[in-house]
Amino acid sequence: MAEDPRISQLHERLQHLESELAATRERLGKAGTLQPHHHAQADEIKTRADAMRSKLDTASQGDWSVMKHEVEADWSALMGSFDRWVSHVDKDYGSGKT
Repeated sequence: MAEDPRISQLHERLQHLESELAATRERLGKAGTLQPHHHAQADEIKTRADAMRSKLDTASQGDWSVMKHEVEADWSALMGSFDRWVSHVDKDYGSGKT
């Protein structure tokens, strides 16, 4: 069975999210704006991204139609968490841009 193109797209989007998370952590870390709870929140986002990758791998080996709604809901929740994290850190501590 060929992999559904949405699975490949979600893998790519997930990789982009992880890259953005790492870059944002680095930028804000260098600016000295990240507190321990920010790191904990970013770690939680990374853990959820890893769990989503596992689901995508399972979905690619099985029936996408069975898992697609769960995976798409997970993606929305993950993006929401990332956006809230960035927004909170930027609003409260500055963007870290020099």
